[in-house]
Amino acid sequence: MNMIGALGKRTRFQQNVLAQLILDVKRKEDIPAPELDVELTLSPTQLACLPKDHDLGDDTVLNQINLAEPGQYTMPDLSAEEQAVILGSCAYYLSPSSGQW
Repeated sequence: MNMIGALGKRTRFQQNVLAQLILDVKRKEDIPAPELDVELTLSPTQLACLPKDHDLGDDTVLNQINLAEPGQYTMPDLSAEEQAVILGSCAYYLSPSSGQW
C-alpha cells in the first residue's frame, strides 16, 4: 500500500483541482502462502456486511472526492481482514507515538 496524490475537488464551488491524498492498494500475488494445516481464504467482504455510505447533508462539501481522472485509481475488493490491516497501518503511522510525524 502506498499513499499517493491525485488531483481533485472536495467542495461544490471549488474552481481549481488540488492535490488529494489517495491510498493505492495492490496485492502481491507472487508471494507463496505459508504451509498451514488450515486452508485460509481471503474473499471480498459482502456488500451487505459493510457500513452504508451516508450523505453529509452539506451544501458545500461533496460526499466523495471528485477526481480529475476518475478511472485511474480503483480500490480492489478487499476482505475484512485486509481492510483491518490497512486501517491499523494507517492508524499506526498517523499516531504521535510512532515517531513518523
